[in-house]
Amino acid sequence: MTGFEQWLKGSEGEWSYVLLFAFSFIENIFPPFPGDSMVVLGAFLIGKQILSFFPVYLATVLGSTSGFGVCYWVGLKWGRRIFQNPRRKWFSQAQLEKVEAWYGRYGYWIIGLNRFLSGFRSVVALGAGIGRMQAHKVMGLAFLSCAVWNGILIFCGIQIGKQWAVIVQHYQYLVGIGILGILCFIGIKTKFRKKK
Repeated sequence: MTGFEQWLKGSEGEWSYVLLFAFSFIENIFPPFPGDSMVVLGAFLIGKQILSFFPVYLATVLGSTSGFGVCYWVGLKWGRRIFQNPRRKWFSQAQLEKVEAWYGRYGYWIIGLNRFLSGFRSVVALGAGIGRMQAHKVMGLAFLSCAVWNGILIFCGIQIGKQWAVIVQHYQYLVGIGILGILCFIGIKTKFRKKK
């Protein structure tokens, strides 16, 4: 991390904001891309006083919302045909049907919750386009969802960045607690299966 930190300090963080925007944007277009991890990294660097809060927040929220908007536009323009192309199997027909069922039940609320539906974010945007939902409502709710979700991620990342020295100092204890927790979970689950 030290080399990366030095590079960011040397560039005064300018390019890092562009990269955070790009990563947040790409995550919507190619869902396996770890966009949230990049948001947390940006927040971590805020906590270490390498980057500034507002530019990181703005770059990630605008990147996420723009990516959502592109997926919405693709759904609006090409509809279900994008699910019928065997060369582009980013999403399954089953995923679309699940999202459509959610829309039938909850309507625009699904767009407001889209950032909290990991693995379905892009399909939510495509479904909104396919369903020809109102663009101003879709984009307004998408922006709100990104603003809340990224705000939570950035807050958590800042706390990690601020406490990084303490975390590194005590990481072996944290790893030990984590392993103990996993073993307890496996033991309880095994015991429950045997009882069944």
